Amino acid sequence: MSAADPGIQPSYQAQAYFAKLTRAPYKRFVELGEGTHTIIMEKNRMQFFREVSNFLNEVDPLALQ
Repeated sequence: MSAADPGIQPSYQAQAYFAKLTRAPYKRFVELGEGTHTIIMEKNRMQFFREVSNFLNEVDPLALQ
């Protein structure tokens, strides 16, 4: 899950939503600063893309637990 600027959506709301994702075998919470729902077009978009890419490219994420 990716959460953007806490000024737009408070961090506690994103964390509460993340906690409800109970059936996912593997999940990760990443909070990016200075971003909104259009982060893919904003200045921190490369950080967003890197985080998504890192998540998708993990070879065996369940082994990390």
